[in-house]
Amino acid sequence: MDKKRLQAIESYVPAAAYEHQALQHAPYTMIVVECSWSDRVFSTSGVAKCGPRDTWSASLGLIIAKGRAIKALTRKVYAWEKRHPVTPLSSVTVAFAAVVRNLERATQALAT
Repeated sequence: MDKKRLQAIESYVPAAAYEHQALQHAPYTMIVVECSWSDRVFSTSGVAKCGPRDTWSASLGLIIAKGRAIKALTRKVYAWEKRHPVTPLSSVTVAFAAVVRNLERATQALAT
């Protein structure tokens, strides 16, 4: 997979991911995050646990769990993309695109 595709995934997933479900029971926080990519919906979870010496914070637990879920979601989308690479355009599609470009040029030439 090319580097641009990976960068697109890494920038898209955190922006497009949304919280599906959050569950908190001190000292644990679990969140399920979903994101759509290539007409598919990917879902994954993230978990955070407050240490015994730390003070319980529900908002911090959500931030940590969501960050972990988004990281896992990015890996999941990337792995799926590696198994299902984008197929190159067929020769018929390339030829059709060339015909359309030539028609556009001809139309512009007639208009001037």
